[in-house]
Amino acid sequence: MRKILTTSAAVFLALGATAAQAHDPAAQRADWLGEKLELNDEQKAQVNEIYAEAQEQREALREQAREERKAAIEQRRARWQQTRSINEATRERLSAVLTEEQNAQLSEMREGMKKRAIMRRGAERRGWSRGMERRREMARRMMRQRHKQSENPAADE
Repeated sequence: MRKILTTSAAVFLALGATAAQAHDPAAQRADWLGEKLELNDEQKAQVNEIYAEAQEQREALREQAREERKAAIEQRRARWQQTRSINEATRERLSAVLTEEQNAQLSEMREGMKKRAIMRRGAERRGWSRGMERRREMARRMMRQRHKQSENPAADE
């Protein structure tokens, strides 16, 4: 019974080490290179160390990139807030200069622009942007021309 437990513990430890190595790309590369180039134990250890250091450096770069993306997002948010405050101040200054009728007319114009922008965005999401509409119209014309040619084969000669 004791032998079975000892053997099974050794097997589990070996499997654990293999599983840990399976998730370690540096160790995998070092093993592969060791097999292909028939490296001795000292060379294998050095190669493993080199790959491990490179892996740490790459991970540090990935972390730096993540932090830079977060910082860029925060900068965009700050610029967006600044733009909003500028737009608000501009509207307030304009409304002080314009008459009530002009302010009402400007509000209507803004509402119309908002509606058109919403419609435009919706059309783009459905694939009906201006460029798409031109391509579809061109395809329709080509189909009409082909249809006319198939109806009048003498026109081809």
